Amino acid sequence: MSSPQKPTNSSSSAPSYKLIAIITLSFLAATALCTGFALIVMEIISIPFLTPALRPLRPYLELGYKVVKPAVMIVWPLLTLGACLKIHVHSDFPSKSRWRMSSGWMFLQQLGMIITKVGTILTSKECPCGLRECWDAWVLLALLVVIPVATWKGWRWDFGYIDRYVDRLASESWEEDAKKKVQDAETGVKKDTDAAVEAAVSREAPEMPEKV
Repeated sequence: MSSPQKPTNSSSSAPSYKLIAIITLSFLAATALCTGFALIVMEIISIPFLTPALRPLRPYLELGYKVVKPAVMIVWPLLTLGACLKIHVHSDFPSKSRWRMSSGWMFLQQLGMIITKVGTILTSKECPCGLRECWDAWVLLALLVVIPVATWKGWRWDFGYIDRYVDRLASESWEEDAKKKVQDAETGVKKDTDAAVEAAVSREAPEMPEKV
């Protein structure tokens, strides 16, 4: 995996918390909006005027859920896991611990669903559940084993998508660190200059004679 070239004046300080906050809040907002919309359309939550207006969309929502369900149940948890692992093995990523915590937290949000889905293999009436009946659980279980091994070996199991995303995050973090270092240096020079001028003025100021 290629590593972005660090700027010459970069530092190892923490990346801006704004980017982490934007990513986290965007994910939470999208999840809340989709969940609320689904609950209203399925009439689990009833809101006057809004629920009857959205009732005709229920068949389309059910069809969309059947299409999107595999991606939500399998692809998204694996992408968050892959991002966490690729940040960990990245050779030149600033403040790995903070970014690992952020991406790992997004993966842990899906952990309950993963345990429930994989648990159907052993808790179903067939015991174990067959590949035809629980194909998504078997695929998820297999990929949870394959992805860490593939990441450790350096295989591009995601066709380089997560690699490019992680490299872009690293480059943006280094650029922000470089700008912050330049701003801090300029602020420090200005403070030193002001202090030197004040000291020189105080030394050169003549003493006023005392009145008799």
